[in-house]
Amino acid sequence: MTIPRLDEGERTKFLGIIVKESERLTRLINQVLDLAKIESGAAEWHSSEIDMREVLEDSVTAVSQLFRERKIELTVELPQKLPGIVADRDRLVQVMLNLLSNAAKFSERTPGRVAVSLAQAEWLSARGG
Repeated sequence: MTIPRLDEGERTKFLGIIVKESERLTRLINQVLDLAKIESGAAEWHSSEIDMREVLEDSVTAVSQLFRERKIELTVELPQKLPGIVADRDRLVQVMLNLLSNAAKFSERTPGRVAVSLAQAEWLSARGG
């Protein structure tokens, strides 16, 4: 087998592609496994009080490079203070990452723009939540 001779820059580029695609396949496999667990009733939920602002900030940070690479503007509008909610933080982060990744993939690139915002629903305010 002949090994192609590549300069350092090309090797780095191809290695980056391999790593990115490996991570994508791992995420896809994990999502299929999660779906199978949910359908069988064997999914484990780890609910606790969480700060939704923090979930969104972490999610946006995780995908911000994808938006930069695709030259899509990502705007974020989050209130300073919101009441905590009880949920599975990891599952919510997974949902947000999926939504944001899809938004980046399916947005117009010139001029692409995705806006993320968070607000307390009126019915929650009325209930004291």
